[in-house]
Amino acid sequence: MFLRCWIFSNATVVPRTPSAIANNHGDVAILCQAASPIQEERFMRDFANMSSERAYVVGYPIIKREVLRSVTLGTIRKSIAIGKLLRQNNMPKLYASYEVKDIFEGRITKIRREETPGFDTQTLTINANRAEAKVFIRNENLICWVNDKIKVTCPDLIIFLDENNRPIFNGDIKKNQFIKIVACPASPVWRTKAGLALFNPKTFGFSFNPKLLKTRL
Repeated sequence: MFLRCWIFSNATVVPRTPSAIANNHGDVAILCQAASPIQEERFMRDFANMSSERAYVVGYPIIKREVLRSVTLGTIRKSIAIGKLLRQNNMPKLYASYEVKDIFEGRITKIRREETPGFDTQTLTINANRAEAKVFIRNENLICWVNDKIKVTCPDLIIFLDENNRPIFNGDIKKNQFIKIVACPASPVWRTKAGLALFNPKTFGFSFNPKLLKTRL
């Protein structure tokens, strides 16, 4: 989502403007400046909605020094390493190396979808024996409850795996599907005061604060 694309430098938001956005129809718009991440989100989403929900954005005209101070480095290398461990089904090493925690597993018994232009919004209900989990999704997996208690929320990562420990894309979710919910800590920048102010359950209309995983650090 666009909100998560803002980056930080010394706890200060680094805007991505001026930005250019275009679609397959040949429409192009330039956003010179945004008053806030929320306003930028609305601008980009409105453009995407009138573009059959397909748009391409280029932004962040910043210098290398700013990138090195504000961007989480090594994410591609980390993604490749995680992919190799998943392919090898080496879950013990994956869990230990990236502080992955098991949250819940069971079968999807209900999918409640909401009409939110520009977003894929749904709430999953997963059951196992007498226990129940729910996950709120708005493009990303954002909040997980187990037996009506908040278990973990954004900005920490909530991930779906199948019975073979392969990731499940949200577009492939279906009723009666087995699903394992795991979670791992977000990058440290998202756990800072600035990161949590920008990305937390209240961003999506909930009244409660983030609930983050306990980590070794």
